[in-house]
Amino acid sequence: MAEPMTATTDSGHFLQHAGIDYLSALTGLRGVVALWVAIYHIRAYLHALLPGMPNALTQVIDSGFIGVDIFFLLSAFIMSHVYGGMFTRITRTSYGYFLMLRLARIYPLHLLMLLAYGVAVLAFVTLGIKQPEPVERWSGLCFAESLILVQSWGFHDHSCFNGVAWSISVEWLAYLIFPFLVPLFARITSLRTALAGAVLALAAMHAYFWSLGSGSTLAFLGFATVPRMAGSFIAGCFLYRAYLRLPAHRNAATIAVILGWAGLWATLVFDAKLWTAWFCALLVLAHAGGTDPIGTQLSRPIGQYLGNISYALYISHFAVVDVYVRLFRLESLEQRPAWQLVAILVLYLAVILGIATLLHRLVEIPARYWLGRLAKRMISAP
Repeated sequence: MAEPMTATTDSGHFLQHAGIDYLSALTGLRGVVALWVAIYHIRAYLHALLPGMPNALTQVIDSGFIGVDIFFLLSAFIMSHVYGGMFTRITRTSYGYFLMLRLARIYPLHLLMLLAYGVAVLAFVTLGIKQPEPVERWSGLCFAESLILVQSWGFHDHSCFNGVAWSISVEWLAYLIFPFLVPLFARITSLRTALAGAVLALAAMHAYFWSLGSGSTLAFLGFATVPRMAGSFIAGCFLYRAYLRLPAHRNAATIAVILGWAGLWATLVFDAKLWTAWFCALLVLAHAGGTDPIGTQLSRPIGQYLGNISYALYISHFAVVDVYVRLFRLESLEQRPAWQLVAILVLYLAVILGIATLLHRLVEIPARYWLGRLAKRMISAP
């Protein structure tokens, strides 16, 4: 996941940082999406608590996997905003520095969670506890692949250790390629071309899914993870070129945001997920300016808090889900009183937000700071 921050400009040495507009509404959007994904992974408990839940709410909760596709759109958009000026001319030094900055962003927490899972697996083996299915998820090969972030590059059709880290793996692939895409996208000077490119990228992704027999869903992992990332990521790059050429107009942004949220809700409720990705793209583009009423709310402290801890929340919450599955067996949920189910859900939210906050403050921020300084020293060395 990329983040709004300071970055280089088109002119000058790439270590000369200048202020870049902070896209606060997109930070808030990222936080909301991360929470949506976390709720999606605990949906079985919600269904047990609210068996008569309205279909509209059920469909929204059960479609939380789409949050990852919004992450890909946001990542490409924000990286284009932050790092685009670094690669008007690609050099080995600028490329290496960029990759080190991205590793500083994603790897420390990924490694910490991977090691935590590794310790848990060793404990299971030592104590003779059966590991959750599929057993391939816990293999030494899976651990090695996860260690170098290639576990979801299409080598197999199952997840490895920390299940949600599949998206971090394919995003790392996007980081490797992104600098070479920047000069190509920089040539786009037409709003129409940029918008058409985003539409075509998403259309190509859906066409591929249709060819696999998945119909209109984005809930595709396994061998399709790379195409799933590529469609949204490339669309996000096109969207940023469109953003640069859109005139600032608060009323137009408000209308676009309303259409985006209403369209997203409608595609989920009426199970028309073929169109979901386009409305997600519209939301990213419409919220980028932060002038609409919803964007203003996303820019408030609670939205910024969620956005700032969003990566820590995303990468750590699945471990809590794995613990929950063992502590609170799904088959026993119907026998539990409602107050226990409410307590289970409230505890889940409190735990994942608490863990994410601690990881963000105690691991993510310090690691990014020190690894960023190390990257600067390494490229500045003669």
